Amino acid sequence: DPSAVAGAAKGPMPGAFKPAVARVAKAVPDGDDWLHEMEIEGERLLGSIAAQKIQLLAASGRAIPTARLKALTPLVDSLRMLPVQAALVDGVLTMLRPDGRTTTKGLAAALGAGAAKKENKRRKKDVADTDADAGVLSYFAFDLLYLDGYDLRGVTLEDRKQLLNALVAAGAAEAPLLRLATHISGGGARFFAEACKVGIPAVVSKRRDHRYQPAAKRSAAASWQLTYCTKEAGKEAAKADAVPPASPPSPPKTHPRKSAHPPDKIEGVRLSSPERVLWADLGFTKHDLAVYYQIVARRALPHIVGRPLTLFRCPEGVGTPGAQPCFYMKHANFSVPGNVERIKLKERNEANEYLVIRDLSGLMALVQMSILEIHTWGSQADDVERPDRIVMDLDPDPSVKWEDVVVAAHLIRQRFEAIDLESFVKSTGGKGLHVVAPLHPALSWDKTTALSRAVAEEVARGAPQFFTTVMAKDKRKGKILLDYMRNHRGSTAVAAFSTRARAGAPVSLPLTWDQLTPTLDPNQFTVRTVPDLVASQKVDPWARYFRLKQKVSAGARRLLSGQA
Repeated sequence: DPSAVAGAAKGPMPGAFKPAVARVAKAVPDGDDWLHEMEIEGERLLGSIAAQKIQLLAASGRAIPTARLKALTPLVDSLRMLPVQAALVDGVLTMLRPDGRTTTKGLAAALGAGAAKKENKRRKKDVADTDADAGVLSYFAFDLLYLDGYDLRGVTLEDRKQLLNALVAAGAAEAPLLRLATHISGGGARFFAEACKVGIPAVVSKRRDHRYQPAAKRSAAASWQLTYCTKEAGKEAAKADAVPPASPPSPPKTHPRKSAHPPDKIEGVRLSSPERVLWADLGFTKHDLAVYYQIVARRALPHIVGRPLTLFRCPEGVGTPGAQPCFYMKHANFSVPGNVERIKLKERNEANEYLVIRDLSGLMALVQMSILEIHTWGSQADDVERPDRIVMDLDPDPSVKWEDVVVAAHLIRQRFEAIDLESFVKSTGGKGLHVVAPLHPALSWDKTTALSRAVAEEVARGAPQFFTTVMAKDKRKGKILLDYMRNHRGSTAVAAFSTRARAGAPVSLPLTWDQLTPTLDPNQFTVRTVPDLVASQKVDPWARYFRLKQKVSAGARRLLSGQA
């Protein structure tokens, strides 16, 4: 609701004005007062929406001629799908490449003669599709100047972006052409260095408290700055924000506590906005999360380092009204810090960059990115085509009782034992459980998936009233899904000691089999409780896990061939 935002003025849509422009700067501004975005290569266009009537404005503030609007039909149609009566959106029309960078290459072709007509015949969800090599036609919105009867130019940039986040998220399903231009708070030097390293041409920096000033006013130039990537600029930025190597710490035996002035760096990694609340219900901050991982690092890192990752990123945390939506992040992009390694993995007909961490400084870099969930592949990055574990994910329907999930886990354990595989159990941060059997990396992904499927289906056949291996929701009512697809190439499972982006900040925790009883409450394992619990344990419940190199037995091979 724009009426509740400080600085919003009730009134008509702004008349003619020159949109704000950035002043070229020699260096990226420092400090947490600045938000930083990558420069988007494309055509800047403002979209004016008034009762389903769409007008497009150029960077000069002048209306786009009617003759050209026909070529811009995909953008006009997407803006019309936004759930608003009136709005003025500022953004850039571009081609989004598979590597996350933007380009003008292919933009003219995508908007060329006949393109609009062709696009209109396609299904709405495919409106943004173009040739994969050229990229995907996209409109990156970076500012919102008017919304449903309120002029937002007197609102701070940070508050305008929150309103924009909510608007784009609400229209995402119907208007896939629209994307949100993301930003980071503070950490400008590192952001700039990383952007230059991956080929981003420039970084735009804006004061977070900036009230919108048209280009005609000189004061506007100081609030928006554009820093180009040159060899010298990139070297200086990297030097200024270099991260020294960090060694694993000796974790203190205390749980995270608030500090009046959290340190700028933890394990050599600078945390921008360390006091930002990531779990609103707990008041748990980015700094608190960094301290949590410091404490549990000795136990957590062996489960995470060296594996390709899929990350769940929540730039503004969870539980805060109007916060930017969380999203899954599989591939590297310009915003990934330098101490997170990038590796190329083949997917279908192309190679994409995945993320891997090697030490605690890499884990701290994930905290800096506001990663609230860490999901790992079933293989090591150095031997990616041969899995070194089987994960059976027990995913119960909401109606299933906890004691039934416990029984299911023990049944899976017994079935693994029947084929000479020792297994381990951990909570997932929810109502489910993971039963994990370590493997000597020898089987292919297909055979590992087939073996896990055979185990799951055998257990399900024994008690079909309790278990299923069918993914469809309507087939899972009142049952526990034995999800063996966690063992498919590219699939992941939440890492041990990873937090979850849910109320209460639950944690996926390794357990002993003796701990797994019907009276155990998995909800007790949270960022607040796990550090003290780990400190009190004399023995790691999974100590044997990393020593076991289990080979596939004759019984397992018979099960694979259907002879068991």
